[in-house]
Amino acid sequence: MATDLDSRLKLADTDRWLASRFISDPSARADVVALYALDLELGAVPQRATNPLMAEIRLAWWRERCEALAEGAAGGEHPVLTALSPALAQGRIPLAAVEAMIAARHVELADPWFEDEAALDLYLDDLDVSLLTTVATRLDAAVDREAVAPAARLCGLARLAHREAVKGAAPPWWPRTWRDLMESADSPDEVIRHLGHKLGQLQRAARTAPRLSPAAFPAITQAALALDPRRGPLGRRLRVTLAVARGRI
Repeated sequence: MATDLDSRLKLADTDRWLASRFISDPSARADVVALYALDLELGAVPQRATNPLMAEIRLAWWRERCEALAEGAAGGEHPVLTALSPALAQGRIPLAAVEAMIAARHVELADPWFEDEAALDLYLDDLDVSLLTTVATRLDAAVDREAVAPAARLCGLARLAHREAVKGAAPPWWPRTWRDLMESADSPDEVIRHLGHKLGQLQRAARTAPRLSPAAFPAITQAALALDPRRGPLGRRLRVTLAVARGRI
């Protein structure tokens, strides 16, 4: 089961998979891979559902099943649930963090997802910061959320920025205020420049954030690759290895 999810993660999110290779404890690595696999499943719900109502129902199903796992139920309905079951039941992965991740995905059912940039920032905190803080504390219980948050926000915004866009249309995740800016400028260039500036700010914040312990660092290692999507497989491995050796993204 763990091997199966590991293979899925390698195919679907190579950067997270690479980062997880530096988790030395097999049990912790399995929990982290299961949590990343859950995130992939949740992210696919809005894309697979035929309408928002069906997506709402599916997200509610994931929430209910995770709540049941935390109470000791079996997770045979889905491989991800089976893998998550012991971690949720034993409290190694907090149910509250998983519920925050699920709740955050509901905004993806709207078009646009966000009314303004503040709503986008809240989404990044509820989803990406919750996820990577959970990973980091699974690896080192003494981790401070604020040491993880800048890199998590960078990873989250980069993930959105790298989504394939429909030519001539604003991506659904662009806040309404960004769309208004694009229309007033009669070009997406102003928004793209603003997005680049925001990503740069997040990268600088991540690089100057308090250091994580070597044990917890794999939670944010993938942030070293967030702004370099075209780097090849060998280059990505080398970049991740260098980040781990330095303890900085």
